[in-house]
Amino acid sequence: MQISSFRRTLPTAASCGLALLSLGLGACAASDEQVREDVLIEAVVPAATISHDVFFTFREPTDASIDGLIAACEKLRILPGVMHLTAGRRDPAQTRDVNEQTFHVALHVEFEDQAAYDAYSPHPVHQALVKEFIPLTSAVVVYDALIGDM
Repeated sequence: MQISSFRRTLPTAASCGLALLSLGLGACAASDEQVREDVLIEAVVPAATISHDVFFTFREPTDASIDGLIAACEKLRILPGVMHLTAGRRDPAQTRDVNEQTFHVALHVEFEDQAAYDAYSPHPVHQALVKEFIPLTSAVVVYDALIGDM
């Protein structure tokens, strides 16, 4: 995340009260003689994050293999830098011409930055998923994209 900062001088509550009482004003009017406090205002500017979408197709899909893969995907949630993760079955009700029908499980992960994405693949939790489920698949398709501010 990028943080941009700027300083703004604001009158203190005491100086506002004095100005209101002495001048009978409805707003705070501070002069150079009044005590001021320096307030640091930080604006958080989100950097681009990485969207990682994976579509798994089993050679011989079973409810047990699909449920097992989804459960294994959910374990990836604990990895450092994972901002959002969801996994689930293909929705058989979505049958428009543009809907891909060949996959069985979809995984969507958003990483906070490139470093988090780079640490994901070699992580032991990810490697356990690969070792157990990739031999059962006939296809794994990955789409990675930058999302957010760039």
